[in-house]
Formats: sequence, structure tokens, C-alpha cells
Amino acid sequence: MTSGQVGQDFLSVGRVQSPTLAIIVDRERQIDAFRPKPYWVVTAELEGEGRFDAEHAHGRFFVEAEAEKAHRAASAAQSGTVTSVVAKTRTDKPVPPFNTTSFLQAAGRIGISANAAMNLAESLYMRGFISYPRTDNTVYPPSLGIGEILDNLKRSEFKPLILEIEEQEQIVPVKGPKTATDHPPVHPVEAADRAALKPDEWKVYELVVRRFLATLAPEAKTETLTVKVDVGAEPFQAKGTRVVEAGWRHFYPYLEIKETILPKMQVGEELKVNKVEKAKKETLPPPRWSQGSLITEMERLGLGTKATRHTIVQKLYDRSYIISNPAVPTEVGKIVIDALERHAAIITRPEMTAQLEKDMELIATGEKSFEEVTEESKQMLRQVMEILDSKKKEIGDEIKVAIRKHNTIGKCPRDQGDIIVKSSRAGKRFAGCINYPECEQSYPLPQYGRLEAMGVVCPRCPSPMVRVYSKGRRPWEVCVNLQCPTRLERLAAQEKEKAEATERGKQLAAVAVARGDLPAEALSGPKVPSTEGGEEAGAGAPPSKRAPGKRSRAPVKAPRKVKAVAEAMANPPPRRRAGRQAAPEAATEK
Repeated sequence: MTSGQVGQDFLSVGRVQSPTLAIIVDRERQIDAFRPKPYWVVTAELEGEGRFDAEHAHGRFFVEAEAEKAHRAASAAQSGTVTSVVAKTRTDKPVPPFNTTSFLQAAGRIGISANAAMNLAESLYMRGFISYPRTDNTVYPPSLGIGEILDNLKRSEFKPLILEIEEQEQIVPVKGPKTATDHPPVHPVEAADRAALKPDEWKVYELVVRRFLATLAPEAKTETLTVKVDVGAEPFQAKGTRVVEAGWRHFYPYLEIKETILPKMQVGEELKVNKVEKAKKETLPPPRWSQGSLITEMERLGLGTKATRHTIVQKLYDRSYIISNPAVPTEVGKIVIDALERHAAIITRPEMTAQLEKDMELIATGEKSFEEVTEESKQMLRQVMEILDSKKKEIGDEIKVAIRKHNTIGKCPRDQGDIIVKSSRAGKRFAGCINYPECEQSYPLPQYGRLEAMGVVCPRCPSPMVRVYSKGRRPWEVCVNLQCPTRLERLAAQEKEKAEATERGKQLAAVAVARGDLPAEALSGPKVPSTEGGEEAGAGAPPSKRAPGKRSRAPVKAPRKVKAVAEAMANPPPRRRAGRQAAPEAATEK
């Protein structure tokens, strides 16, 4: 209420929601403040029994002159000498069982949002296909009937994998880092049929099954090969990786390992230098938070619980504080955090919430009493509410000003007032002059997608231009004026093209009738019965002259197949126009 945002657009803060949003906004600030730093890499294509690329052992050169010196020296060499070949075998333990956080993170890797993944998992649990999906545990309890679960899964398409698991001399499930007594790790319970589940349900079910099997599978082994080569007195090296034994990776293909196979080489071998290149690159900013990595960070900071973290993330999307995945804060999200950090910073920090969550866990273990924790929580929350209440005017004013600036898309052509995005009583989005009711200038807007002011007016009329971002398609630019000459000309061209297409269809139909491929009715359409209830129009005698006892005949209908051909020829599909796809029309007028 303080911010003036009500209805569907209301803003909110919370002891978990606000610190989580602050994490995202802080990362965006780091990205905005990041200045890429140029560096250079020098690579050589070498050839022995096979071709491969090697990189200068120095790695990144942040001084171009040094990179140029190494490039020049290596380029002058015709061959290189192998100085070292080191092979190492690495053993990779199986992935641990799923708890809620690792499950949601894995679901994000296959394109399913955290909130959707939890909803799908709960649906599968309710139907008895998987275990309870809200758990911190990553260790199977001794009471879990692993053999029984494997027998149940043999009735599914995973039977060949089950048999491979059972070929081991002993099945020893891997243990994860967390042991809890609430629920076992997420695991399959019963066999499911792919055809009986929706596509996303099957993706989640298969993910859970394969993770379960991977925790029972043997270790994986990979071999790394490091080769060092002197090229014109400059040191180069190449690293190769190959899978020796797939082990658990065979059952869980979601964590792929990229293999780089190097040809066989030995120390002292001469290699041909095919080419040496110097390339300029730039350092990259820190990555944005994906939903999975954000939930992992929330867990690390003690924000929320296994049962609430995904809903908190979804709430940030619902409030339009963030968009996309990885998460990008909107201007509104930035505005809220900026205002809170200036006037009520405590609510944007994770420490208070983390302490509350920790205290609740201590209640469960008996280390603290319910009354003690409740009183401490009241004191913390009372402090927060007092700060918010004392600063509500300042916070509200800042948010109002910032949101007004964010929602301004241009200047009014009538009185040069700001044109701002508003919502009608019916919840429809539109743009109107801030000087209403003195100025009644308004424009309809697209009802879906994110709007971005372009800061320019339409080249054909004095109205603002906006860019629309909609899921599943490229952004497009549109003038908000329904009477814009560009828009009217486009509509007229579309109508003209439609009329021309209809005329072409009629001409084709006429040719088909002349050839006898279609009946004459294809040109005139079905005959309409007379309004007096008599025979078909133009059939002859009026109703009073009909022979007694005879019914009027129904209109003659062309056979379905012939009628379909006529309709297809009379109304051919419109031709595609070359060039860019036309932007969709703005929302209907108010």
C-alpha cells in the first residue's frame, strides 16, 4: 500500500523473499560493474599420428607484446619436440542420492523450473511412483528395501539397466553428506509406463530412477593425458580426457564428461607444426543465478527450508521482481532492494532468517524450547516491523518515483506530459498521459510480455515506440498508436492481399468448373430455402400450388469431398511475404 502498487501489481517484502531477491540484485550489480579485460592466447596445431591443438603453457597473456613474442617464436618453428607425457587415472564416485535441493538443481539442468519440478514430483508421489520429495536426507536408511524397489522397476522400460545393476557381486549404495531422520532421499517406488505419464512427468520420473540406479552403480574411471611440447623454445601443452569405465555415468547421462582424445606420443618425438595462432579474448562477468544454483545458495545461507525455497523463487517471478532463467532482476526488483537497503537493510540480509531457521531445527532436536525460540522470533520480527513502519513514507516515496520512471514510455504528443503504463479496473494494461483528466490521451498496449521504453517516437507519428519481450519469440518493436500510418498501411496491405487471394481462388474454381472437375455449385454456394417454408428458392410453384401431402425438398448439397475441394480452391492460403515478420497488433482498443 505504501508504494501505491495495488491489485495484481502489489509489491511485497519478506524475511526469506527479500534476502533472496537481494542475492540476485547484488549479482546483477556485479555484472553491471564488470569491465571486461582483454587477454590473448597462443595456440598451435600439431601433428604426429594425428592432429591436435596445444595451448601455450603461459595460458592467458594480459600483455599483448608478450603474446606476440611467443607467437612469433613459435611460428618460425617447423616442428616441435615432445618433452613430457603424463597419464593419470581418476576415479569418480557415484553421485549421492537426491535430497530436495539437489533434485531441483538437477531438474533445472533438463529445463524444468524449480516450482514445476516440485509440483511434478508431488504428483508422482501422490500416485505412488516416487518417494516423498521434500527431504534433506542423502543417505538411504537400512530399512529401505532396495532389492524390492529394483524388482518393481523391472516392470518398466528400465529393466535392462536393473539387470546390469544386479550383475554386481555386491550392491553398495553411495552415501551423501547429509543424514536426516525425516524422510529417505528421493527415490523411485513403483514402475511407471511412459505412455501413462505426461512428457514432463516422465522426464522427472526418469531423472529420479536414473539417479537411484547411479547411486547403486560402480565407480567411473577416466584417464587424463598431459603432453608438453617445445615449439621454437616456447612451451606448449595439451590435455586429453577419455572415459575408461563409464560406471555410474552409464546410468545417469545428465552429467556428461567431454572427451578429448589425443594421439599416442612419446618423449622425444618430433611433431609437425601446421599453424600457430594468436587470439584476443576478454574476461567474462560472473554468471547469473539459475534457479537450481539459487536454491543451492539459499540452502547454504540458511534461507527458507526444503519445503519453501522453490515457492519463494516462484514468488519472485510472480511479483515480476525477476524474469528469465538464469534470473535477471527487473527494474521493479532493483527499486525495491535499493529502497530497503537504504532504509531497512536488516530485511535484505540473510543473517536474521538463517538464525530463525537454525533455531527451528534446534527445537526439533530438543536443544531449544518452542517458547524460547518463539519469543526470540517475536523480538526480531518486532524490530523489523518497527523499522519498516518508521521508514514507510521514505520507502514508499522512493519506490513510487522509481516505478513511475520505470513505467514512463515517452512524452504525450498533446501536452508533453509523461505517458505512463497503467492498469484499468479490469486489469488491462494501457498507457495514458499523467495529466489525466486534463489530458485524456491514452493508448492500448500488448497485454502479454515485458515492455521496454525505446526512448524514441515513431517516425510516422509523434507517439512513443516500445519494445515487447514475449516468451518463445524474438522481441519486436511497435508504435502504441492504433491510428499510426505505418500500422494502417500494414493493415490495408493485409486486406488487399487477402482480397487478391480470394479472387485468385474464385478464378481457379471457375477453371475447375469449366473442366468438369467441380460442380457449378462451387461458384455460387449452396442454395438457400425460401423464407415461406416452400421449395428451394427459384424452384417454381409457390407453396399454395404444391400438391397436397408433399413436403418441400431440402436444398441439394454437394458431396463432402467435392465441397471441400471447392472451398480449398476458392480460399487458398495467403502467400508468405519476404522479409521480417510483421509485429503483432497492439491490444484491442479500450
